[in-house]
Amino acid sequence: MNSTFNVDELVQEIEEQGYTIIPDAITSDQVNDAIVAMDEVFERERPIAERFGEQTDNQKVVRNVLGKHPFFETFFNNLPVVTLCRRLLGDDMVLHDTTARSILPSAGREDLHGFQVHVDRETFTVNPFKDAAHIPIAINVLWAFVDFTAENGATMLWPGTHRSLEVPDPSGDYPDYLQAEMPAGSVVMWDAATWHATGLNKSVGARHSAVAFYQRGWVKGDINNERVLPPEVRSRLGPDMRRLLGLDRRMPGYSSVRRLSSDQIDALSPEEKKVIGIGIY
Repeated sequence: MNSTFNVDELVQEIEEQGYTIIPDAITSDQVNDAIVAMDEVFERERPIAERFGEQTDNQKVVRNVLGKHPFFETFFNNLPVVTLCRRLLGDDMVLHDTTARSILPSAGREDLHGFQVHVDRETFTVNPFKDAAHIPIAINVLWAFVDFTAENGATMLWPGTHRSLEVPDPSGDYPDYLQAEMPAGSVVMWDAATWHATGLNKSVGARHSAVAFYQRGWVKGDINNERVLPPEVRSRLGPDMRRLLGLDRRMPGYSSVRRLSSDQIDALSPEEKKVIGIGIY
């Protein structure tokens, strides 16, 4: 795994062009284990996934994959990714969403499945900043489990569009894109406000990947990890993963609370907690 990455250079690339690529982010063993784990979940979920359009002729998708296979319970705490996201989004950055995806050989496109040009969660990554300056609110991360090539539809990116503060028309034709061609084990990371799209796979093999969405800790988002992760998964997670998922209690910044240690907070009575603003009704 890549442990010699230059954080300053990668941060600068994302700030300037909206994306960066990190080679050797995971090992070949992790790549192989990831594909095996994905296939196990694909098969387990297939009857329901096909009925709801999560498995089609064009792709197979696993939502919330971290909670569905032990392999992925620590996978997303990836050193180069987490280091870079914390530099860009703050030390309290959290992992909001995890997905496994296989894009199948196909000549088709599907609405609402990422094949059209788009930005992610524009309600808080783009819209609040119109007529102002862009601030990175979230980072998309994609791990390649096979070589990503133009032929198999490597992720399409429109460099610099994160600074446009515009949401593209998904039916529009925007030619000035590049494709994130990279070997298996690499990662492509992009500002969620950067225009991007899933490419068509014109090869003979599936294009396997995992995708995650990391965001600033104060953004609420629309996924509650307390509710989507099974209790048995939460009980197995170590402190680093609990912190990354935002599962541990975060106290409000009242001065009376900041003066207390964790042990002192635990020892407070319900009435004391109400008075200083951390009571739960």
